[in-house]
Amino acid sequence: MPEFRCSECRKAYDIATMNFQCENGGVFKLVDKDVEFPVKKSRKPAMWRYYEALSIENK
Repeated sequence: MPEFRCSECRKAYDIATMNFQCENGGVFKLVDKDVEFPVKKSRKPAMWRYYEALSIENK
């Protein structure tokens, strides 16, 4: 289940929160532990390593 985490203190917030930052001033990061991020480690460390995760269609 996705949630927001403070980038400073790592406190978790519900995804439906109306706040845009933590009470200590840190910005939120979206965290979803159930999602796997496809990475081809055999590719060079550039943006094309993450091709499958990008919204690019072959034309």
